[in-house]
Amino acid sequence: MILALWLAACGHDPPPRFTGSLDPDSLFQAVVEPLLAAECESCHLAGGELYATLPFDSRAAVEARADEIALRMDGDSREVLEAWIRWFRENDRP
Repeated sequence: MILALWLAACGHDPPPRFTGSLDPDSLFQAVVEPLLAAECESCHLAGGELYATLPFDSRAAVEARADEIALRMDGDSREVLEAWIRWFRENDRP
């Protein structure tokens, strides 16, 4: 929730406690992967029943379905994922 509020309200500057790089892959690994592990592991990560057809094990796969994934989450998890989606749509440039 803290990250979501920070991303939504603070001009998209890095949070003081985030010590990693703000490159897209590092932020995905630090913020989104743990969230997916907690919320989606049983079905969408390796070994899950939907992994073969709908894996969530890469940034590209999650970005392709980010809005749909967010709709299936609740509370803080949804806020964090939605903030990540907004941040990268505004800041992830090749």
